[in-house]
Amino acid sequence: MSTSFSGMSGSSNVNIWRRMRPVIAAHFWLKFLGTTGFIFVFFSAYLFLLKNPVHPVTVIPATILDRIIGVEPLALPVYLSLWVYLSLPPMLMMTRQEIIEYGVWIGSLCLVALTIFYFWPTAVPPANIDWDLYPGMSFLKGVDASGNACPSLHVATATFSFLWLRQRLPALGLGRGTRLLSASWFAAIVYSTMATKQHMALDVIAGIALALAFAWAFQKTRQPRREVPDGQTNERTNREMISIRNLLIAVAAAIYLGLDYIATTSHHPPLAMIILGLAPLCALALATAWKSKARLPLLLLCIAGALWIAMNLEALRDHAAWIYFIQHAGAMTILGIIFGSTLGRSHASALCSRIASFIVPEPLDADYLRYTWQVTLAWTIYFAISAALSVLLFFFAPIKAWSIFANLLTPLSLGAMFVAEYLIRLRVQPDGPRVSVIATIQAFREYSQHQSSQ
Repeated sequence: MSTSFSGMSGSSNVNIWRRMRPVIAAHFWLKFLGTTGFIFVFFSAYLFLLKNPVHPVTVIPATILDRIIGVEPLALPVYLSLWVYLSLPPMLMMTRQEIIEYGVWIGSLCLVALTIFYFWPTAVPPANIDWDLYPGMSFLKGVDASGNACPSLHVATATFSFLWLRQRLPALGLGRGTRLLSASWFAAIVYSTMATKQHMALDVIAGIALALAFAWAFQKTRQPRREVPDGQTNERTNREMISIRNLLIAVAAAIYLGLDYIATTSHHPPLAMIILGLAPLCALALATAWKSKARLPLLLLCIAGALWIAMNLEALRDHAAWIYFIQHAGAMTILGIIFGSTLGRSHASALCSRIASFIVPEPLDADYLRYTWQVTLAWTIYFAISAALSVLLFFFAPIKAWSIFANLLTPLSLGAMFVAEYLIRLRVQPDGPRVSVIATIQAFREYSQHQSSQ
């Protein structure tokens, strides 16, 4: 039976210690020396890249969240407590193989981050603070200058450790209290990276994304496929994989939007951001050419376009905002056309009606189909307004205003539309099919993939 920290008696504390003592003692010197050696090697490489950047350093811009979170000297001990937190996963491992395997994975995570720091050195903007007023903070700034910022390795390693602890603490007989303590500690570490002004919010998002990618790959390699009798799928495993995949997609989208903001508001953004901005357009062009009846000539045209882009990357760098503007306004326009073009026929032909029919097994009545037609109309109007605002802000407002609209207000308004539609549906269709907001988004993705495969 799991034991929680809350409401434990003294004998429970003793029992937990008795259970944990042999776990901690197993291969203790391998854990201790391995962790110490890993930190030494990592810091040597990290500080070398920090003090010897090969390429121009990009300053990560501050976001609204960074302006809200002020400097908090009391966050320094929490920031430094990362090294204790990182030692917990290996200390709670029993076998040599598990310790080595974990070390390889978190070491690979750090290696990828160091590679990013080599090719794209970054720093946080000056905080305009007299650090001499905060002796501890001043020492931190002297040892670990606010460089090698994005992705935040502080956050990435803390996230990787948190995910491991979240899974393994119950297996060790530790209950909800320990998981709550771990989650609180992890959240405090993430907060401390911004409260000490060592990292910006964009660094934190990138660090979490990097850790999620490695945690997902780690889990995929460690969990063998389980045979399920009678051909039935393991629903719990499928739900977990879908949740992880959706989380990775959401974090990747947040990173893309953050880099979009940097590229569009910088006078001379890194070439990597130009290539990233062109990637969706190139992928769409290739997919369209591949599915076209005129596949060969269109593919040759795509190759010619790619060569032209490669030869004019420097010129495109001076017009980075146009690349992202074309994507945003173009996507809003195309989506508006896709939704709007299905309104002229019957209620059942509207796009949202088709999606509802795709995921709901039973036939939909006329009243519900009328409602889904109205939802399709609402989405058409939303995309039309978004496209118009994108054009107006890009040409008649400061570029930062357009970038905030495209990268912050657009995803927020998209989420608000889904939530509002769900709440309205509960009110006007109380007896209709129960489909959550997440399930609605997932259904739209699955329907789009189904249509594109036909």
